[in-house]
Amino acid sequence: MILNNTYSSYIATVPALSQALTASNQYSSLQLEKAPSILEIANTAGYETWWFSNQNKLGGWDTPTTIIANQANHTEWINTSIGQIIRSQFFDEELIKLIDKIPDTSKKKLVILHTLGCHTNYHSRYPTSFQKFGNNNKTNHYDNAILYQDFVMKTLHEKLISRNDFKALIMISDHGEDPNIGHDPDRFRWDMAEIPFWISFSQNYAEKRSDTIAALKDNHSKAFTNDMFFDFLCGFLNIKDNPYYDAKNDISSDSYSRSEDDMTILGKSKSIKDAKN
Repeated sequence: MILNNTYSSYIATVPALSQALTASNQYSSLQLEKAPSILEIANTAGYETWWFSNQNKLGGWDTPTTIIANQANHTEWINTSIGQIIRSQFFDEELIKLIDKIPDTSKKKLVILHTLGCHTNYHSRYPTSFQKFGNNNKTNHYDNAILYQDFVMKTLHEKLISRNDFKALIMISDHGEDPNIGHDPDRFRWDMAEIPFWISFSQNYAEKRSDTIAALKDNHSKAFTNDMFFDFLCGFLNIKDNPYYDAKNDISSDSYSRSEDDMTILGKSKSIKDAKN
């Protein structure tokens, strides 16, 4: 299922993920330093949690996300970079191999894979075998990176559906890109804020959570900003009985009630309704 009206709350990784993965969002007065992460909530609810990453672990751009990641029961980083210095580089498909480290049992699990994705520098995000659109400009490199990410998601999905414990695969981005600019807020374009958000369900999940599936079908074209991803995950994982969950921010709930008229990004400086103009 594709939720095709989704936006980044802030077009940079750290502020976007800091809100997407915690109870803090731009529609709440809850300060980030007082907001629990989805990993803390899931741990408390009896989920076993994993964080596998191909991003940097340390550095000015990465450490805040790493603080959240370290709240998982199990963590592993395959990229051994420090800061912006690349010491070893792996393509994102290497993350899929780590799935085999997770016991295929009936225990509740939340697994987060943090990919490099199609982030700049685009030419280093894919193997040469995915150079289908040429290599003479940034747009070609970006299109090649997108093609490779499609392959990664397809391979990951095939891996997961072979497991007995598979319930759902959720894919969402932290921000978008303009291939010729990147994601610079000072040169903002809506391409930088428009992001993919899709979900693949197991038959078992669809049967047991038919109310969630129905709500997602009803809401799939409604606007959503990824700082509400925490609320979505609480609802999707059926961890609604916590004081931080807000059903009106949960697009998998029939109580979802955010409208384009009051939805914003970039610190409330831009209105979602302007994206349509």
